[in-house]
Amino acid sequence: ANIIISKQSRKSSREVTEKQMNNTKEIALAHIENIRNNVQIDFNKTVLSGNRQAWINDLRELISKILSSTMSVSLKQDLSQQEFTNLRFLITKVELMLNATKDKDFVLSLNELENCCIEILMQNKNFSELKEYSDKVKHHTQTTLKTEWERVKKGE
Repeated sequence: ANIIISKQSRKSSREVTEKQMNNTKEIALAHIENIRNNVQIDFNKTVLSGNRQAWINDLRELISKILSSTMSVSLKQDLSQQEFTNLRFLITKVELMLNATKDKDFVLSLNELENCCIEILMQNKNFSELKEYSDKVKHHTQTTLKTEWERVKKGE
């Protein structure tokens, strides 16, 4: 009887030990996954959000230069070849910062502004028409900056 009871006790102890080991393994794996997720979130907050904030600042500065340049040109009613070249450089730089698919309307508004400047140089349009295109660019900039700022706040 002692031998049978001893065998059953060892078998029961082995089963309990195996369950404990499996539970410990599951808890450890869940803990590792949780740590991995936290590290990813921290990475996103520090690196990606920092890069996105720098991108936002660069975009804001470039668009400010574009809009102030077009306003200046409109007020003085003169657009030199050098001013157009500088404006074209800034517009191209902004276009390269944007996603051609996601920011299609934004890119289109920049192209319309540039085309308006070309038409002014060719004397097919007057300077008062610059405001309409500048306003479109400004609107798309504000929308994009708000969207990206929300992503920064979320830590994306």
